Amino acid sequence: MTIITIKLLAEWSVGSDTFDAGTVLRVDESTADELIAAKTAERYDPEAEAKAAEAEAEMVKRIVSTVKSEIGETEEKSAPPITVHDRSEDDPTGGWKSLSEFGAAVMNASIGKGLDDRLAKASGMSEGISSDGGFLVPEEFASEVLRKASDGAVVYPRARQLSMSSNTLKIPYIAEASRVDGARSGGVRGYWLAEAAQKPPSAPAFGQVELNLSKLVVLMYATDELIQDTTALGGLLGELAADEISFKLDDAVINGTGAGQPLGVLNAPALVTVAKEVGQDKNTVVAENIMKMWAALHSRSRGNAVWFINQSIMPQLHSMGIAVGTGGLPVYMPANGLAGSANSTLYGAPVIDIEQCPALGTAGDIILADMSQYVFAQHSAGTEYQTSIHLKFNYDETAFRWVVRVDGQPWWATALTPYKGATPVSPFVTLATRA
Repeated sequence: MTIITIKLLAEWSVGSDTFDAGTVLRVDESTADELIAAKTAERYDPEAEAKAAEAEAEMVKRIVSTVKSEIGETEEKSAPPITVHDRSEDDPTGGWKSLSEFGAAVMNASIGKGLDDRLAKASGMSEGISSDGGFLVPEEFASEVLRKASDGAVVYPRARQLSMSSNTLKIPYIAEASRVDGARSGGVRGYWLAEAAQKPPSAPAFGQVELNLSKLVVLMYATDELIQDTTALGGLLGELAADEISFKLDDAVINGTGAGQPLGVLNAPALVTVAKEVGQDKNTVVAENIMKMWAALHSRSRGNAVWFINQSIMPQLHSMGIAVGTGGLPVYMPANGLAGSANSTLYGAPVIDIEQCPALGTAGDIILADMSQYVFAQHSAGTEYQTSIHLKFNYDETAFRWVVRVDGQPWWATALTPYKGATPVSPFVTLATRA
């Protein structure tokens, strides 16, 4: 009978005996085959394990040496510290053909099946030792996520972009809620005075926008078999993560509550909601709605404004018209009708359909917004992208995690009452519910 030496990968019970993961046993060949097939054990080669342990110990010594060298400490040894070369400058992929090839190497390194030299020479390691399973993804693949997220998003990239190096940022602004005398710039006022008359004082009022970063996370798992099949996996995980990040950021800028996420336009105190027309049918948008929304937009925002709409509004726009005598004029339809391309503008502002706008007939199904008056901040570290085998080790799955820290809110604290007239104006305007 042939005896095989194995090492348990998971707890194993036989009869009244139970052996813990990591135990080295000598068993008959059939038992070994059954345990290996069930992924409860692997063949044990003490010489190979010793070499792997020696390689890992040497890598740890190199990293410790490098860190001490960076902070000015020295070690009492003859060999100089070995520095880790940042290959991002000469090869931002770190020598990897694809994200999945990188993931397969991380998996193999973490379970002792050999350390790929490219892992140690890539753009860094998380906690410094490979057993933590926390190798950082090379720069090319990590930055690809942010680039694709921006390309896929249409709302938040239009906002005023800020970079934050800490969790909180406070930005002062002029607290102006009205343009009437004595309220402009929060309290600055000019006077016409007679000769030698006393000059009345005035002063501006200030408010403060406070941004506190919130965490957006995408976590996905892939089986070992899928990771090893590099052709099948390719860049799929990165693309899916980018799509979800861009969707969630756009949704937060439109619908966010401000609690643990950005404050969205539809929940902002500065939002102006235009009432529906008397007798207006439910689930409709009429030309008078568009005119009054444009009138409620702050005049200085008209050059930057865009219309965000739910796609179900499109038929309303195409059939919308203005009565002229016994006839009428189309509002949105091009001159040659449906045969031509849609104008895609209202009052010259682009019309952009997005999934994040509520359904037709609901407040927010059409939004007129100047996104330059919305501040959107992201941590200067960008998107954190890591992978580990340990979270679902007993399922033979590797975890891929993307984390981005952001916040955002409208720059305006309230709508603005104009100098003449009582109808408030704002950079953010929507239409009331028509249900």
